[in-house]
Amino acid sequence: MSLWDYCKICQCCCNGVLVNLTDEEKKILGREELNNVLSPCEFCKENGCTAKIKPLDCYAYPVLIVRKGLSFDYSCPLFKIYFLQLFHVGSEARKHLESVREKVKNTKKEDLERYYKETDQFPNELLL
Repeated sequence: MSLWDYCKICQCCCNGVLVNLTDEEKKILGREELNNVLSPCEFCKENGCTAKIKPLDCYAYPVLIVRKGLSFDYSCPLFKIYFLQLFHVGSEARKHLESVREKVKNTKKEDLERYYKETDQFPNELLL
């Protein structure tokens, strides 16, 4: 079973969160944000995300974009598996983290400002 197959089953990250969107994502999805705080995300279905474009915040998860770099949401049920995979070249988690780094590098600075989580809210170690 793939790491991401577990995500499709769990879907914890699709509930109880406010997802900020880049300017491009706003145009494509036709909204300013995805407010999943009180209800599950409207794009979260049995087989995963059905949005026309998966927002950066969602794509990056369980990696968090913070002011000092990238961090991890330790409340993610897959934290241990994901973290252990980071030590193995070619693993799903390692490829995902590298992909997130590349996407963040290519994201406009103004858009990233909206993604920054307050570091006191997520006092996690950084995945640099």
